[in-house]
Amino acid sequence: MRHMQQVRDEAESLREGLDRYAHLWESDRQGVMHEFLKYGRQVRPEEPDAEETPPTLKDVQREIESLHRLSEQVTHLDDVIVLHGWLQVDLRPFRDSLLSIIYDWRHMYTEYLLDSVSDSADGLT
Repeated sequence: MRHMQQVRDEAESLREGLDRYAHLWESDRQGVMHEFLKYGRQVRPEEPDAEETPPTLKDVQREIESLHRLSEQVTHLDDVIVLHGWLQVDLRPFRDSLLSIIYDWRHMYTEYLLDSVSDSADGLT
């Protein structure tokens, strides 16, 4: 029975480690983008009177680079993790799904950037 508890504890520790990515699938992308367009960043709940500041090119670049770094981290997750020497956890489906979610986030910011550049170019003609 003690071994099962140890496996359970290791599995819980693994889950807690992977929870650092939970905001990617729990957050509403459209809501986050709306907030980003209004404030140029994500506003914390303790900032109810945040100043409205449209995002700059650097703000968009910061978000895209942050997502790129997350993608690199996720890419390097182990394929399989062995808990307590015998229980194999295959992380490949999780990793692949998470990379797809990160791609969707990056695509959202990249599309905004492309639309902004296109609108600016249209204004010049």
